[in-house]
Amino acid sequence: MSLRILSAGVLAPPVLLAIYAGSPFTDLLVLIAGVAMTWEAGNVVFGASKPWQAVVAMAGTGAAVICAGFYSYGLALAVLAVTAAGVPAAIRTRSGLILAGAAFYLGTGCLAFLWLRQLGEGGLLMVAWLIASVWATDIAAYFAGRAIGGPRLAPRISPKKTWAGLLGGAAGAAAVGVGFALGAPEVRMLMSLPGPLTMAAVGVALAVVAQLGDLLASAFKRYFDVKDASHLIPGHGGVIDRADGLLAASLAVAFATMLTKGA
Repeated sequence: MSLRILSAGVLAPPVLLAIYAGSPFTDLLVLIAGVAMTWEAGNVVFGASKPWQAVVAMAGTGAAVICAGFYSYGLALAVLAVTAAGVPAAIRTRSGLILAGAAFYLGTGCLAFLWLRQLGEGGLLMVAWLIASVWATDIAAYFAGRAIGGPRLAPRISPKKTWAGLLGGAAGAAAVGVGFALGAPEVRMLMSLPGPLTMAAVGVALAVVAQLGDLLASAFKRYFDVKDASHLIPGHGGVIDRADGLLAASLAVAFATMLTKGA
């Protein structure tokens, strides 16, 4: 636990500072994270002896994020789609298909987060709410699960997760939603939400989505009998292990915001 806290204390300040600073620092952060996560996906699927197609997947993720940094999201999605189609065609195995799907999911999650950060003056508050909600979900779920215990949420995928933890995480995210609705109304205005209670409800939904993202990453690793995506972050595993909930939440919030804004 002490190593986890130390790693978080060292990494969190520069990460949050890069997000606060905006472009090009946020772009660079997302680029590094996206390429690292795609590399980790190759590790999970193929181990240390990754085929050259895994390197192509990493390059595709990186190129897509660079395009998004210049607001070319259509081109970014096209790059991800071509990469996702090309990798399984080249490898021609189930593992190649899984790597392609993982790379596409990780890439679109990165694009979603970057798009939210680029939403003008409200973009910073939007991603601040998003990060705070996911962190509150993880922290509250951990303590609620340990304190209450009870039935397991998905024992075959993630044995330590409980329904009590999910409810605790939902309560934590709801509280964050109310706090942002009262203190930073720009967030709910960007999503056309009427008030604090609605933000609380969205927080609950976001907690569920974040937990689903966590379970998806766990299922991906468990399928290949891998515990951690990598050991890039001491005490935490890999970047995927830390960003799984945030990726899913970013995709959900970006999609909902596009619908409400008519983007």
